[in-house]
Amino acid sequence: MQEFLQKIIDNYPRKTISSRDLENEVVSLMGESAWERAGAYETFAHAVARLVQKGELVPLKASGLNGRVPPLAAKYRLKRSKQYSSEIFSFRSSMDLSYFHRHPEQFQAYQQILQNIDQYLLAASNKEPVVWDTVNERSLALTGDEKFLSSSEGAALLSKINVTLADLHCYKVAEPFFYRQFKNAGASAEINGLIIENKDTFASISRLLERSLLRFSPALDLIIYGEGNKITKSWTFIETIPWVSGKTVNLYYFGDLDPEGFKIYHRLLSQVNHYNSSMMAKAVLQLELAESLYALLLQQGLTRPLHKPVDDKDISILSISCMNFSPELRISILELWLDDKMIPQEALSASRLAELGVIKL
Repeated sequence: MQEFLQKIIDNYPRKTISSRDLENEVVSLMGESAWERAGAYETFAHAVARLVQKGELVPLKASGLNGRVPPLAAKYRLKRSKQYSSEIFSFRSSMDLSYFHRHPEQFQAYQQILQNIDQYLLAASNKEPVVWDTVNERSLALTGDEKFLSSSEGAALLSKINVTLADLHCYKVAEPFFYRQFKNAGASAEINGLIIENKDTFASISRLLERSLLRFSPALDLIIYGEGNKITKSWTFIETIPWVSGKTVNLYYFGDLDPEGFKIYHRLLSQVNHYNSSMMAKAVLQLELAESLYALLLQQGLTRPLHKPVDDKDISILSISCMNFSPELRISILELWLDDKMIPQEALSASRLAELGVIKL
């Protein structure tokens, strides 16, 4: 309840407030059921007392008491820093300006941007745009810098005022990735795809599939060139593939048999899991390591030295990522790394893949 009180005090446009109005504002913010669960008036009274102790609320003795138990002053004066700019209280949109009430010295640097965002939110509340702009387009219009909203500074500002890109009716454009789709791709409710870390292996598997010299089970609808770590920035491009929307997409990841390859997968998995929990998700993505391909890669035995020795973090990521691998495969990979060795993805060559003919994922 304390945070709701703080927010009201930071945003309240007048210098005084009655305890009844303050209570009503808190109930309005929290909702009746949350108010009751939090302890209702008794908790509210104790929270007000703490703010009095901190000097942020000053009881107006002339107003008397409110006649309730525990008693509160009927009215309070809000004690704010003299540095507060009157412009802070002129905003009328849903922006949360409590951060700038607490740090008024930072307000001037963002004043024009905040005014532009405020005006946009007010206009959009009356008429929501039919077409959303990209984040860079919206950023240019609101800040004069097309990169600002995508920057760490811009993201921090939006977080401080509790405004999202969705509130500004704009979206991030994913880096495109290169992919190949195959016959009847997207015809069923589930889509199967393979993300391949390196270019040569992507090209080899692509050619073999097109010439029917290699088959996967389940059959692949598409293969994606991950381009190393770039896939962690480009994977949302999958939403632009028309036949993906509304489907369950089973993605298998295959990269170098080294700590860096597994770190890429680990970062990607974290992002995919976050995406699936988002209301904005256009498909359900399932991601796992292509265990059979890593087992085959290990069998090739074409090792080379690691760039640096493995550390505890590398081993932890291996343990988490390979949870569903067979114990034998997990141990073999760990022993490989502890021996300061790795196996490039290219060790599983086109000729070897063609010899195998069929690979079960």
